[in-house]
Amino acid sequence: SCEHVITGHEAGITHGDMDEDRIVSGSLDHTIRVWCAKFYNPVRTIHCGAGITHFTFDHDLVLAATTDKRLLFLGGREETPSHAIACEHNVNYIWLYGSRFITGDSAGLLKEWDLPSGALLRTLYSHLGEIFCVQANREQIISSSFDGSVKIWQLAQLKSTDKLLE
Repeated sequence: SCEHVITGHEAGITHGDMDEDRIVSGSLDHTIRVWCAKFYNPVRTIHCGAGITHFTFDHDLVLAATTDKRLLFLGGREETPSHAIACEHNVNYIWLYGSRFITGDSAGLLKEWDLPSGALLRTLYSHLGEIFCVQANREQIISSSFDGSVKIWQLAQLKSTDKLLE
């Protein structure tokens, strides 16, 4: 049976995640909410200015994708984004690894970014449909799409000019 129900968003929740200390939820109500994982009380509300399609977090950093095609960087105890990157397409998924992150978008593109600077490192032309899941480690990128495929690449073999559309 369900142990506890957390409420507080004013619109649909598009993504949820957790670690040992926090439960984090993103919503179409333009907020990301952070909850205490032990007592379920609200800890922080981040106002993003647009609906949240996906987010990821690590320590004090929250990286979020919005319905108005932006990537938002939130650090420390900020209540609003510290900076944003405009994107050409809606970002559906973000995977953070080390000092980089990968996004999968509505045009079927995987993009690898440098986390400290927010610089786009490379675009991988990968899927014929929207990408809805991305995972990566220091060796591989794996993505899945509405085109019915899961694709896997070795990072060491990729060049910034590779076009991976089959």
